Amino acid sequence: MREGVIMPSSALANVMRKSYSSLKRVLEVPYLVEIQQKSFKEFLQIDVDPDKRANVGLQAALNSVFPIKDFNNTASLEFISYRFDPPKYTVDEARHKGTTYAAPMFVLTRLIIYDV
Repeated sequence: MREGVIMPSSALANVMRKSYSSLKRVLEVPYLVEIQQKSFKEFLQIDVDPDKRANVGLQAALNSVFPIKDFNNTASLEFISYRFDPPKYTVDEARHKGTTYAAPMFVLTRLIIYDV
């Protein structure tokens, strides 16, 4: 072998390369944003009447926290329902102003004070 000349290795010279780029799609990729949006809507249950909401998502979280009772059992705070008002800005307005795209949430509760 001469110096300065690079000879290909016999092992590399016989390597067969296969291209998989021409294969048809095997699996259709789902639209992941739609899956997240659907899950979020199910979590909030905004379009469901408060009396008809299933005990899942935000409803379940609030039901698990309430009622809140004081140590002396003289008062209790009960959860009734929740609602969302429309966002202050549209998505485009929020981006333009550099603010958060958010909607205010209101929780209706009942305070019961027991006569002891």
